[in-house]
Amino acid sequence: MEKLTSIRYEEIIRELKKLGFRFYRSGRGSHELWVRDSDGKVLPVPKHKGRDMKRGTLKAIIRELGISIDELLISVIFLTFFNTLFLIEASHLFRALYNQSLSKGSKHSEKRLLIVGARRAGIQLLEEFQRRTHLGNVVGFVDDMK
Repeated sequence: MEKLTSIRYEEIIRELKKLGFRFYRSGRGSHELWVRDSDGKVLPVPKHKGRDMKRGTLKAIIRELGISIDELLISVIFLTFFNTLFLIEASHLFRALYNQSLSKGSKHSEKRLLIVGARRAGIQLLEEFQRRTHLGNVVGFVDDMK
């Protein structure tokens, strides 16, 4: 038999939903009542989001469910593992899509610049734009001097 580890409220609720329970109503204090329609079983669950459930409370819930600690732990570990895999893959996908949109956007949105006044100021502007390539690409000079 596995040693009972700490489990959070959210994980217990996921397991209850998998076992056919649904939220019924709020109970006394910070408790909720969950019901399984197939057999009418009502289960009180303390609602402490973000905190681990006490071992005695967890044992009482498991006893009421009629399952073993091993069944619950395997199910929670399995669910946590696949949720983690999903989040990792989703982050890789979003990063790839973001990088792809950046690379496409830079090719199509490159600014073409025309410098008016080609004396010293024009040359200084050209040098500045060459250092800061993200501002655009200088394509020519225009000067009205004869």
